[in-house]
Parts: sequence; C-alpha cells; structure tokens
Amino acid sequence: MVGASARFGGVAARCGVALVLLASCTGHLNAKDAQRLTGFYVVSMVTSDASPFWYHYVLDVREKGRDSIVRYIRIAPMDGMCAQVTTVKAAIVRLAGVSPSDLIPQSNLCEIDAPAVNRELQRRVRTAAIDDSARVGIVASCGERSVILHLPFPEQVKLERLRKAAPQLAGLWDIQNAVRGRAFGSVQVFYDTTVDQEERLNRDGESVVPELLGGRFDAGLLADCAQKQPCESPAFRHELQTYVGPLGESGREGKLAQAQQYRFSRYVAPKYPALAMQSRIGGTVKLNLTVDTATGNVRDIKVVSGHPIFRSAVLDAVALWRFFPGEVPRNGEDIPADLVFEWGCPTPIVK
Repeated sequence: MVGASARFGGVAARCGVALVLLASCTGHLNAKDAQRLTGFYVVSMVTSDASPFWYHYVLDVREKGRDSIVRYIRIAPMDGMCAQVTTVKAAIVRLAGVSPSDLIPQSNLCEIDAPAVNRELQRRVRTAAIDDSARVGIVASCGERSVILHLPFPEQVKLERLRKAAPQLAGLWDIQNAVRGRAFGSVQVFYDTTVDQEERLNRDGESVVPELLGGRFDAGLLADCAQKQPCESPAFRHELQTYVGPLGESGREGKLAQAQQYRFSRYVAPKYPALAMQSRIGGTVKLNLTVDTATGNVRDIKVVSGHPIFRSAVLDAVALWRFFPGEVPRNGEDIPADLVFEWGCPTPIVK
C-alpha cells in the first residue's frame, strides 16, 4: 500500500504542492473558479471537559472596499449554573487597507480542492481522547462559488505529525489564530473585560443574531451524527432557541428599584457576585446617596442594610453613577437607592 507521504512526494515533484490541497494541480480550474477571495469565515466548535462543555466561535472576514471588516463572535452557554440558556457576544474591527487575502497570504483558499482535502482529512481520522479541543469549518467566498472545508479535531489527525508530512494541509488549522491575532492582538477578547467592554460585546452580539438565525454561517458547522440520531443538518438556530438577549456575564445583576424615578447620564449595574451566585443568595441592598447637584456625580454612599456579600459589587458600581445635573435634590437630602439581587437564570427570548 502506498503511504500518504509517498503520494504527496510524487505530486510535489510535478506541481510543487500537495494534490489534495490545491485545485490548480487538477487542471480543472475555470474562469469562475479563479475568482479572487472576497471573504471567508471560520467556525470553531469547541468541546470541553469542564462545564458548560461547549462553545462556538465564528471569525468572519468581509471585504469592504479596500478594507476588511473582521467580526469575532462567541455563541456559548451563559455559565455553568445557567448552561441551559445561550448568549452571543461579538467584537468588530475594520482593518484599513487590508484585503481578506492579505490576512492569510500563506493559503489561497480559492485554489483549494475542497472535496479532495475533506476526503483526505477523513481518511486520516483516528480515534483519540478529546478533552479541550475544537473542530473547525472554513468557508471561503470566491466569486459566485464557495470553498467549504471541514477540519476534524487536531487530535484525530495527529496534527503535529501532519505538520511534517503535509505542512500546507496542517496550516489550515492556523488560519483562525493568525487572523484573530492580526485583528485583535493578543488580548482575550471575551474575558477579563470592563463593564463598558462587556456591554459593547453583548450589543454587537445581538446585532449578528439575525444572521446566525438565518443560516449565514451554517455551512461551517459539522454534523455530529455519531451522537445524534437521526442526524440533523447542523444549524446555529438550534442553539439560539435558548438565546437570552444582550446579557452575557452581566445577565445576573442588581436591579435598581427606583429605575423609573431617576435619570442617569451614566448608569452601571452591579454584577452579581460569584460567591453569592454559587450560594444562591439574593436580597436587597438599601443605600442613601449624596449627589453633587452641579455635576450629578455620586459623592457619598451610605449602606443602610443588605447582605455583606453584595457590598463590594454595589459600591464599585454606584460610585460610577452620574445623574443628570439639576434633577437631584438641591437641599442636601439623601437619595434612596434599593438594589435588588434575585438569583435565577434569564428567560430565553421567544423567536
């Protein structure tokens, strides 16, 4: 039986690249196939051995004139305690003067013989232990056609060994990290965020939900027929049946009882402390606030009552509040503020 490396070597002598990777070696490229890359997206289906056990990421690149719009989207359970509801977050940047092909110069996706690549990868799949890993789908827009690649878990193809035998083929797993690093740097986009960053991620996530529901990225998903019978065509709308809106990690937060009475130029909701969530503790924290009538800034916060477990989160948030100047008492009276913490998972939005 002829080994894979021997077959690659023979092709490399004729074409300079692996036959399974480049369609140009087949001699079947036509004018339509030769269209340039106008956009692509990468779907990562993460499997974890820790709760909540799954995440989906979409890295979407679209041509916009001479620039590229890059959207990084995270679809995931809210957290381990509310794994039955789904959140969507997104970060969006514009890369000036950068085309989609500039982002992956090492791989011309429009020249890839996708059916051959997918067959070759499936041929290489072996049984492997999967703890924290991801399967990947890549969909490239090449004129009027699409190139669709489905990459198995790297453990199933012994990726490091594949890098030596077929480096161009193995390089497909690197596209997402390379583009994400170019667009967003080394920061963890969805973690260790400020209150303002978290709000923006959730609002931008809400803006991409219609595309997810409409099937815009479904071609990048891989069916998991081994675990689901009968096997359904994978679709993001299945996960989004439990979407809870632009809540994210700040979905559980203290609610201001007087929200209808006051107007703020800046309002920050206190996050539900992790220890209180784990202990399923709720309650009301009563405050008296002294507000500067000229600026609307909170000058002093007095805690009247409430469980101590909420104190730090409340003080941190309320210190950032800013009322509209002129809409607070001018005679030095304290303003009451009752922040109510109710433990529970958000209710999915009905679609």
